[in-house]
Amino acid sequence: MKRNFKFKIRKDGYHYVNPVFTLKVDVELRENEDGLPVFSMSGDIYSPHHRCLGGGQCFDEYLEWGNTSILLRFLVETWKEHHLNDMHAGTPEQEKCLADNQAEVKAVQSEMAEAKAINCDEYYPACCEVLRRHELYDVDVNGQPYTYGHGWLYKPIPPEILEKIRYCLDQRHTEKDIENYLK
Repeated sequence: MKRNFKFKIRKDGYHYVNPVFTLKVDVELRENEDGLPVFSMSGDIYSPHHRCLGGGQCFDEYLEWGNTSILLRFLVETWKEHHLNDMHAGTPEQEKCLADNQAEVKAVQSEMAEAKAINCDEYYPACCEVLRRHELYDVDVNGQPYTYGHGWLYKPIPPEILEKIRYCLDQRHTEKDIENYLK
């Protein structure tokens, strides 16, 4: 299932007389080779003069602009949690450790850069080192050993979120119908 949405977003304090931007969002829910649902989303932002200012994966920034619909907020929250849910480098336990220890990851990144061990922009080696320190670099997944980043792990989308995604992508529903459904 695929669907495109267009949102008008106002950004006050911008140098345009009428600072209303257009955000075009492409949303897809597909099945992977195992028949499991995979969510993806990308988009482009256009100036009031219809010039593309950027695109890709920067949706969280647009929520900060304000004036966003219930639908856009739902899509962005879903994107944050479930975008490419079949491509996780770590188990939930490994990802939680990294999320809870971001300061340590950044410190290790700096240490490695100073030692000229890596380019300071390299995030993966620092994550590996932090996981080693927390004894989570090698873990068990379904009775098999798994090393962080040595494959793509699938993270299921909760059924209630999946139902909402499917409703949003159903072409029979207008954006007003979707807004009412998500309330």
